[in-house]
Amino acid sequence: MSAELLKGKYEIGERIAEDVLSYFYLGKVCLSGRQVFIWEYKAEFLNPAIIKELIDLSESLSFIKHAHILSLIDYYSDGTSFYTIHETGFAETFQLGDLIPLEEYLKSEAAYTYSSLWKLASQILNVLLVLESKKIQCGCITVHNLFVDPAGTHIRLTRIGLPINILKHQWPHLSVVDDCIFYPPEFIQKQEFTGVSDIYAFGMLLYVFFSHQWPYKYTNKIDKFRKELLKEPTPFQKVTHNIPDKLGPLVHVCIEKSVKKRFSSFEQLVKSYQKGQGPTFFETTDEDETSIEEELKHAIRESRVRKVKKWISDWGKIGGVVAVIGMGYFLYSVSGTHSPDKMVPNLVGLPVKDAQLLLEKNHFKSEVGGYRMHPDMPKDYVIDSNPQSGKAVKQDRLVLLFVSKGPTQITVPDFVGKTLEEATQTLEEGVTFNVYEEIFSEKPKGMILSQTPSANTRIEPGKSVHLIVSKGK
Repeated sequence: MSAELLKGKYEIGERIAEDVLSYFYLGKVCLSGRQVFIWEYKAEFLNPAIIKELIDLSESLSFIKHAHILSLIDYYSDGTSFYTIHETGFAETFQLGDLIPLEEYLKSEAAYTYSSLWKLASQILNVLLVLESKKIQCGCITVHNLFVDPAGTHIRLTRIGLPINILKHQWPHLSVVDDCIFYPPEFIQKQEFTGVSDIYAFGMLLYVFFSHQWPYKYTNKIDKFRKELLKEPTPFQKVTHNIPDKLGPLVHVCIEKSVKKRFSSFEQLVKSYQKGQGPTFFETTDEDETSIEEELKHAIRESRVRKVKKWISDWGKIGGVVAVIGMGYFLYSVSGTHSPDKMVPNLVGLPVKDAQLLLEKNHFKSEVGGYRMHPDMPKDYVIDSNPQSGKAVKQDRLVLLFVSKGPTQITVPDFVGKTLEEATQTLEEGVTFNVYEEIFSEKPKGMILSQTPSANTRIEPGKSVHLIVSKGK
């Protein structure tokens, strides 16, 4: 990514992470020096129609301001890739560590008190209620998209609606997706997503927060999870008697496989809970205007792990009746035995098969998370991994490998002004095109009016050039 690509407005700094769909960077505004988060959505998953959807969504999101959303402040597309720029949530100088993924926060001992976790939970729910009032689907209710300050006082949601818009188009072409378990059956099967789908994902969070287990066997592999959905979810079992009995039925309504059996809105969910019997968790406070539900949960879920177990120490007060409970947890592998921390080995520069064997030798699972061009790395060699090499994680964890397609790129020919027949005759090896749109114009019928990517752009072999063709007068 270059300054020219983002019009010289943003300086791209350290790459923080990579997932199947995107790269995540820390950057800054060139003029002011203010630090920002930048997501680059990979060109291989985009086309002009998807980019247009992302632009329209980004326009609407730029007007959404909320204390618990990392606001989208800008976006950019060069016709092949798409970028969104978000605030870090800090007015002053921001450093990595000032805001951390929820999965990292949950590893800290300070995280495990119900008082702080319920506060974070109420903030999440308030964001969802606000988005619902604006008729915006969230589509990203996973701990992968939640960030917390180390003190655990504020949680922030980001990338609202963006990944889900890409996934709904590319789902049939994917085998692995981060946080697959949070996507509802209607999306897994038909790529349909509505506000009721957000309720399903929220129910998954509630389930994990208060039972410390998954309703289905955890997997990032789409085909395996599709098979899991053929089963009935494991009945909700609260981890302590202090959790009200009415929460379990509410959670199961949220994660109903049938859309019609779920709550129709988050507003209905809140009202239903309030009408139930037991201690009142939902209450508004002057101290935190975003907390409409002072209780709902805490996320104990490390992204891409197989199971979560817990232990409870401390006891405390809930809603003026029960005491605040401090809790801790241990991560366990699928077998239920404790998994010690292991260092992810250095995988960059290895042939993908060798990298997979090395991971297996070190008691890790592996899956290819994606392919991309690389200026130096030969084809089928590892260029990155998630988690990255050198990071201490639990053994048996799934490691995503990102693999080189090789350094070769092709120069896009100039098709503008040619007929489709002439364009076909000038095609170079590895270049294909399709007619994206036909419009009326003064030019003769069949003449190519424009193309994306433009002429002389370097692209990966096999990537299609989208053409707009004249229909004549």
